[in-house]
Amino acid sequence: MALTFELCRATGHHLRRILNSISQTSNLKAIVLDFMNYSAARVTNTLQIPTYFYYTSGASTLAVFLQQIIIHENNTKSIKELIIPGLPKIHTDDLPEQGKDQVFIDIATCMRDSYGVIVNTFDAIESRVIEAFNEGLMEGTTPPVFCIGPVVSAPCRGDDNGCLSWLDSQPSHSVVFLSFGSMGRFSRTQLREIAIGLEKSEQRFLWVVRSEFEEGDSAEPPSLDELLPEGFLERTKEKGLVVRDWAPQAAILSHDSVGGFHRAWTSCCQKGFWRGPRRRA
Repeated sequence: MALTFELCRATGHHLRRILNSISQTSNLKAIVLDFMNYSAARVTNTLQIPTYFYYTSGASTLAVFLQQIIIHENNTKSIKELIIPGLPKIHTDDLPEQGKDQVFIDIATCMRDSYGVIVNTFDAIESRVIEAFNEGLMEGTTPPVFCIGPVVSAPCRGDDNGCLSWLDSQPSHSVVFLSFGSMGRFSRTQLREIAIGLEKSEQRFLWVVRSEFEEGDSAEPPSLDELLPEGFLERTKEKGLVVRDWAPQAAILSHDSVGGFHRAWTSCCQKGFWRGPRRRA
């Protein structure tokens, strides 16, 4: 992730040249930036182009994210709880350490100072925190928030790895789906611990495994047998299915056999929008 931020910063002069070129023939009304390319705001602000951010998660996490600025500016490291309008109390120990890094403070500052943040959410799912934003109840300065969600794709019926046909054979609401998102890659040790937990739970499961590249690995990705405990796949084959790297998530989350899933924002939107609520972890 750090490399991505650095690459975006390093290409700022190219962006300036491109925007200057476009402005010769067109009237630039505004620009929308991705969360990861926050450093481009320095260029667009210099060129006096109204700048908006697109935030792919929900309004609740945006509120917490912007609150990090208040904590940082006031140097309130001893604070134990965050009180954010529209949200329950949040223990600061539950916040990820990564979110306290300077780069994320910089991102939050750029978003706060922008013309607005476009958020993948809607009133029916986050009415209280959206109302708090709209009524100016948040501490400190917050940008206008524009809700355009749910931004989800229709379920694709492609089933290259057999996930959907396997789900067709399972009882209603019986399967736990684990995917952890596109950035959810784990070490061998972590994968084995997850496998042990799944086996001990005796629950039906569909697990999308993504592994980290580790020192000594060859160019060929390790097999599932190499990543997971010895005999795991054989012992759990009656109740579980494990696939590598990708699965048709929207179609899986809309399947009647799925009764629980990991709590990622896109998953919540896909499951709630296409099929209705299920248990989430």
